[in-house]
Amino acid sequence: MNVPRMLMTTVIGHRGAAMHAPENTLVSIRRAAEAGARMVEFDVQPTRDGVVVLMHDTTIDRTTSGTGTLTDLDHAYLSALDAGSWFGPDFAGEPAPTLVETLKLCGELGLRANVEIKPDLPDPERAVDLVVKDIEATWSFDAAGPVISSFSADVLRLVRKRSARLPIGVLVWKDKTIWPGLAAETGAMSVHFSRRNLTQTEVAEASGQGLAVAVYTVNDPAEAKRLLGWGVTGLFTDDPGGILAAIGG
Repeated sequence: MNVPRMLMTTVIGHRGAAMHAPENTLVSIRRAAEAGARMVEFDVQPTRDGVVVLMHDTTIDRTTSGTGTLTDLDHAYLSALDAGSWFGPDFAGEPAPTLVETLKLCGELGLRANVEIKPDLPDPERAVDLVVKDIEATWSFDAAGPVISSFSADVLRLVRKRSARLPIGVLVWKDKTIWPGLAAETGAMSVHFSRRNLTQTEVAEASGQGLAVAVYTVNDPAEAKRLLGWGVTGLFTDDPGGILAAIGG
């Protein structure tokens, strides 16, 4: 399979710059860029009426002034909520952005992107279709498009079925047996491991299969240096400026 690829940077802002601004917001994306990141990661899922928005949790309770399960809510309700005050008063009134708004901002700032589609959605095929449509209509940074990642094997298979050109990243948590086969099946460009249970042998195995290796979520400078010494390609971090300073990026 001809694997679609994009350049993965060494430091990737996790949910923007989640240590310094409310996660998955435009201000967090801007803070990551201001700190020197050239790539950001964010989570997406659709509202009931089919608008893809940035949100990590199944419910909106933790990061907005509203309540409820995201996929049961319309975008008009979500767009009127405050998604910044929970982090700090300086961010009061910050909205939960759409994927289209975020991709446009990434284009303006020259940021590559990792779009994570959440698992366990009520209609994964609809969600994938909506995400890919937004990317195809909006993305202009490079020909390949952003990396699409997920913990869901079904979501990644649907992404590849829907688009032959989008790069795919296989997200790995506790079950580390499925990623080699899934990466090969979907023509993935990368595998994304947790820092909590990663071994140097696994990095070498993935690299040996021609995969870029990214690790989440790395906020400790010493750990960042150790992982890079193992041959890790990219580090997802809540503190992109701090990690860049530590590694001399």
